[in-house]
Amino acid sequence: LAQYGFQVPEMARQRLAGRTKRSGVAAAIYEAAALGVTISDFLSLGGEASSMDSLVPAVKDFLRSQQEAGAEGTNSYKIVKSWVDKLSARPASDILSMDEARQMKMELEDASNQFRVWTQSHA
Repeated sequence: LAQYGFQVPEMARQRLAGRTKRSGVAAAIYEAAALGVTISDFLSLGGEASSMDSLVPAVKDFLRSQQEAGAEGTNSYKIVKSWVDKLSARPASDILSMDEARQMKMELEDASNQFRVWTQSHA
């Protein structure tokens, strides 16, 4: 990748070479970032992708990843936790309305951005 002008951090370079596995805080940060994108994609697709049985596991994993990264006291964590609580109270077959999906997407994208800023200030 570097030969094409992409800047590749050392951890990514080692992963590409198969010399390391993600662990600890770095793994939690990576996973939280990936889950934020995944959840946003689910919400953009709508329909079955916005069902509780699709969303709840991903949102719970997003929350767990933030917790493992040490971000429990952050506003980002609180936003995600509030969505875990809301979604967990609903039946598995329930599907978010378009308005609910738009609101959730906006709030979780904001939470992802806040988490990103938090990780930069705690690196």
